[in-house]
Amino acid sequence: STEVLEQDTSFNSVGFRLYLGDYLEERGLESSLAYRHYLEAYEQAKKLKDSLLICESLKRMVNHVNDNGKNHQLLDTLSNRYDAYAFDTFEKDLARLHRNRAESLIESIPLIEEFMATAASAERNGNLAVLAYCKKLIGVKYDVYSKTIEGRSRNENLLSAISYYDEAAQLYARYKPSYFEKHERVGILNNKAIVFDFMKQYDSAKTYFLLVKDLIDSNDFDNQVIYHQWLAEHLRLVGNHDSAYQHKATELKLRRESHTKQIDVSIAEINTKYETEKKELENLRLKADYQKVERNNRTYIVAAVSL
Repeated sequence: STEVLEQDTSFNSVGFRLYLGDYLEERGLESSLAYRHYLEAYEQAKKLKDSLLICESLKRMVNHVNDNGKNHQLLDTLSNRYDAYAFDTFEKDLARLHRNRAESLIESIPLIEEFMATAASAERNGNLAVLAYCKKLIGVKYDVYSKTIEGRSRNENLLSAISYYDEAAQLYARYKPSYFEKHERVGILNNKAIVFDFMKQYDSAKTYFLLVKDLIDSNDFDNQVIYHQWLAEHLRLVGNHDSAYQHKATELKLRRESHTKQIDVSIAEINTKYETEKKELENLRLKADYQKVERNNRTYIVAAVSL
C-alpha cells in the first residue's frame, strides 16, 4: 500500500520510487508527480546513506528541472548537491556536465568551452554516456546560440551543431539500450532537420524529417511534439501551408492530450487525498467514541467500588 511505501526506507522502496517516476516521465504523464517520486527516493536514500541511490535520485531531479521548467534557483541547488554526492569518475563527470548545463541556463550564455572540457574529461575516463550527452548539448549550444557566438558566422555554428549531433548519435548507438538509443537518435534527427531549415537547405531538412517519421514511436511524446511543431514550420517555409496547418493542429492536439492527462492524474490525487483524510477523520471519531465509552465504564466501576 502507499502508506507502507511511505514508511519504508529500504533499497527496494527507493528503487520503486525511481521506477514510478521514470514510468511517468517516459509516458509524458503527470510530471509533478514524477518529480515527487524522485524527491521521496532522494529523502529515503539519504536516510540509508547510500551514495549511489542519492545520485540516481538527484540526476533524475536535475534532468526533470532542466526539461520541464525555468526554475534556475532549484536547478542550481540540485546541481550542487549532485556534485557533492558524486562518488566515482562517472558520477563526477555527469555532475560536472549538469553543473555546466545549469550555469549555461542561469547565465543565458553558451559556455561551450566548459562543455568541451567536460567532454574531454568524460572521454579520458571512458564515460560514453556522459560523452554522448555532452556532444549533444554542445550541438544544441551551437544551434541555439548560432547568431550570437562571436568570431564565427551563423552558418559555421550551424555546421558545427550538425557535426556534434552526428558524434552524439554515434556514441548513443554504442552504449544505450535500444529504447533510449532510439529516443535519443530521433531527438538528434529532429534537431538536425531544424538546423538544415535554419540554413535554408530544405531538401536536407525534409530527408531528416522523413527519417524521424519512420523511426518515432507513438508513445514518444516529447519527440512527437517537436516533430509536428518543426515539420509545420518547415512546410510553411516551403509554401505548403495546408499540410503545415495539419501538423500544427496535431502538435496542439498532443499538447492538449498531455494537459488533460495531467489534470486527470491531479484529480485522482485530490480524490485519493480526500478519501484518505475522510477515513482518518472517521478513525479519529471512532477513537474518540471508544475513549468516551472507556471513560464512562471506568466511572461506573469506580462508583460501584465506592458503594
